[in-house]
Amino acid sequence: MYPTQGNIYGGTFVEKQVIALNKIIDGEVFVIAPIPWAPRVLWFKKKWRSYGTEKKYLKRNNIKVYHPRYFRLPGKHFRVTEPFFIYLGVRTLIKKIISTSNRDFILHAHMILPTGLAAVLLKKEFDFPIVCTAHGEDIYLYPFSSKLSYYQAKIVLNNLDAVVPVSEKLREIIFEISSRRNAVHIVTNGIDSKWLALRTLSPLDRGIQRILFVGTLCPEKGVPELLQAFSLLSKAYTKIELVLVGKNNMTPLIEGFLSKNNLKSLVNVTGEICPNELPEYYANASIFVLPSHNEGMPTVMFEAMGIGLPVIISDVGGVSEVIRDNLNGLLIKSGDWEDLLCKIKLLLDNETLRVRLGNAARKDVEMYYTWNINANKMLNIYRMLT
Repeated sequence: MYPTQGNIYGGTFVEKQVIALNKIIDGEVFVIAPIPWAPRVLWFKKKWRSYGTEKKYLKRNNIKVYHPRYFRLPGKHFRVTEPFFIYLGVRTLIKKIISTSNRDFILHAHMILPTGLAAVLLKKEFDFPIVCTAHGEDIYLYPFSSKLSYYQAKIVLNNLDAVVPVSEKLREIIFEISSRRNAVHIVTNGIDSKWLALRTLSPLDRGIQRILFVGTLCPEKGVPELLQAFSLLSKAYTKIELVLVGKNNMTPLIEGFLSKNNLKSLVNVTGEICPNELPEYYANASIFVLPSHNEGMPTVMFEAMGIGLPVIISDVGGVSEVIRDNLNGLLIKSGDWEDLLCKIKLLLDNETLRVRLGNAARKDVEMYYTWNINANKMLNIYRMLT
């Protein structure tokens, strides 16, 4: 859950929080982001080669980042063993950090499973308070994948000193799994304040209406529904483009669909891009769309809102806690391409509505959803534990 040289997008939202915390905290922030041990025999695969070549220590944004190795068995069936191997992989490093400092420590883990359970084991050995942020799948998916995973999640939730879900919906699931009701604090993700200076009310090229999607290109993100809706939109609008930004896990399916429907000239599949390039894509868009089937609290939603784009997004996870339908965005039914089509057409045909929703979205982000706000909330939680 932290960017690496091999995966610059991994947990960028965690890094943004760390950077904001580092500016206000009275002390030092260490990041420990364990990486699976990768023997050279596996380096013929890009993923394992990136694991093996990653530096064990570096400084990013003036923050010490450690990448200790841990043993991980491949396959989701062995997921229940991962917390124990993470614990074994990081305990020596944590012991060294503690022994060379005279400060008190708080351990902030991200994801209830597997990292939260590793944090509970570390707490029992080193006796420091632990906080864990629940982001989404670690609460609404992983605990329900098996009886053992459910039991592990329950142990974690009952032994944390503070639990930090990013939405009310996740807090409700936490209450379903565990008996605890105290020290559960909702702290929503956010965006950099600099995004607020990138405001745009219409694309730079006013001759084209661009529909923007940012995220992993996969069925779970609603990409098939988006393509289906766009294929019909392309027949009704002459100057329109779909921009798909993110890792492409559907390359054969997308290429086949575009060829079959003569859409190659109207759909820009960028693949993964440098985070610094993202603002340009938002600035050139008319509408932001995220028709996901599942979400926790997507950061890309806040990015689109912060730059002043009207947002169309599935009513899943904690989205409806931020998006108020027809006030600061439009909500759609997950998996319903016809509803998605209707909402996109509504915005394409009504510039006044686009501007109104975009303005309201940006105002809400400025007031409630920046990383500075997030960091100050987290600092208050830390103070309650020391």
